[in-house]
Amino acid sequence: MLETCVLKTEGYSILLEFLQLRPSAQDMLIRSTLILDPLLGDVSYTSTQSWILASDVESLVSYFEEHMRLLKEDNNHVSHTFVDLDLHFQIQAFVGDISADNIGEFSLQFMLNVGRSGEGHTYTYLGCESVVAVQDVTAFIDSIRAVLAKYQDFQSEG
Repeated sequence: MLETCVLKTEGYSILLEFLQLRPSAQDMLIRSTLILDPLLGDVSYTSTQSWILASDVESLVSYFEEHMRLLKEDNNHVSHTFVDLDLHFQIQAFVGDISADNIGEFSLQFMLNVGRSGEGHTYTYLGCESVVAVQDVTAFIDSIRAVLAKYQDFQSEG
């Protein structure tokens, strides 16, 4: 395994496991896990392994950074839903409160694609919504940036 990036909210955690880099196709092998806080119940789901574009991972970082920037200006800001090109997961950041020195929190919804119940059916998503601290989002962003740096290094070597 290359790297696991964890985002912990007040009610659940998201684990993004980056398993393999494939610069020739500009993507990464990923497995996502949604884990409910154990105090709320014994619920978790892990996706199957699938490829995600490196540009989608970069866009996820930008999504969080932009949302936090806009919340400083308007604490009622709600961001559009982030969906990667291959529909692995959906994220939507909602209202919150962030001070000028990046202290605060906001609501975050995470929906994980669990597949289709039959041929021709639409995808089904499993999800949670809770409050997340800015410091936890920042740590998550930093861990994703570390994966992207490894991807860039690997890409320049190959």
